[in-house]
Amino acid sequence: MNPCSIYIIAGESSGDAQASVLMEEIATLRQSGNCIQINGPEPLLHDSSHRYKYQYLEFRYFWKKLKPNGVLVSHDVNFNASFVDFVSTTYKHDKIGVVDKVRTTHSLWGRLGTIGFMVKAR
Repeated sequence: MNPCSIYIIAGESSGDAQASVLMEEIATLRQSGNCIQINGPEPLLHDSSHRYKYQYLEFRYFWKKLKPNGVLVSHDVNFNASFVDFVSTTYKHDKIGVVDKVRTTHSLWGRLGTIGFMVKAR
């Protein structure tokens, strides 16, 4: 794993404070010059608490941080509805209910077994 090009969120979350500390540590590592830069989509692998509240908050927090074309991947999305509920918040609709592709923040999402994934729109 190259921590310069991937975020892995693991363990119990105490909310945005813990996520902020992790993001600072990754930023420090990247600034140190000890990173190999990899061109391509930025992946985020979510493997954290399986509690709805924590998963949903972490999806929301890290989605904002993910670059366009970045990929959010989470396993065990069958444990609760947090992944599907989060995906639904990234859709935007026009006045008659049709998906507005310009304002929707994901370009693709899906589920393969217990693995969920989303690609952030450009």
